[in-house]
Amino acid sequence: MRERIIDDGRGVLKRIGDAIARAHARSVSAEMHSGFADLRGRHPMDRRDGNDHKGHDQQRQQSLASARRELAVLMGDTSPKYSTVSGRLDAVGRPSSFQSVVAAIDANPQLVRWTAVYAQRNAELLMARLRPYPDVRLSAGWRHFNDTGDDAVRLGISIPIPVFDQNQGNIISAEQSLEKTRAEREANRAALIVLAGRAYDTLQGALRELAILRDSTIPKSHEAADAIFEGYGQGRFSLLEVLDAQASVAQARLREQEAQQNFHIAVATIEGLVGNPFALARESAR
Repeated sequence: MRERIIDDGRGVLKRIGDAIARAHARSVSAEMHSGFADLRGRHPMDRRDGNDHKGHDQQRQQSLASARRELAVLMGDTSPKYSTVSGRLDAVGRPSSFQSVVAAIDANPQLVRWTAVYAQRNAELLMARLRPYPDVRLSAGWRHFNDTGDDAVRLGISIPIPVFDQNQGNIISAEQSLEKTRAEREANRAALIVLAGRAYDTLQGALRELAILRDSTIPKSHEAADAIFEGYGQGRFSLLEVLDAQASVAQARLREQEAQQNFHIAVATIEGLVGNPFALARESAR
């Protein structure tokens, strides 16, 4: 989209150059018209440094090539194997509430893994607490007395009494390990919520900026630029005022493109945190 804005700006400059040429043509006499072509060829609007344009084009091509390579790496390739990429940068929508984002964060894989870790620490604590309780040992046996020829059954029971070993060290260690796991999970969750909050605020800010730009700034800048361009043909405005008006239009459109980019980056960030597509109430692109 940025390249399209730049190309549109070049088209506007061509229109201004043509308007200047027509204004010069009307200002010279018919006798001097044959020499106007030479003068026009030296007009500041027609003097363009070809090397400068080639340098800008080269920079744009390099930036595009870098972006294509980064996208290919994200897709699992080392070099781009696609010809074009299409998408709707101007398609935006109203997000759901931030509370729904926070609720969805609990399903993030970074937090889900703590469930298994927490269960393991709980089991270790339970084992440490049960260890001081001794196991009851039962024994049974058969015995024959040679002197009398009698037979007998022997039964035995033993219960160890842990007077000195209460396993307190292992219990404390297991409790601290469980508490550490709980704290780490909460810290991880808080970090994810902070990231989601920043992305959500960026998304909301981009929507507000887009609303202002589309409803007011861009239409008014176009109207002003058209009026000044028409007035320039009538001699009511200077060339500098025409260029300033066109620059205002280009700046407004570039701000719109940047706001759209920030919006979609924020949506992608939230989707990465919740692990699911972020539901948006779609609006018609303007």
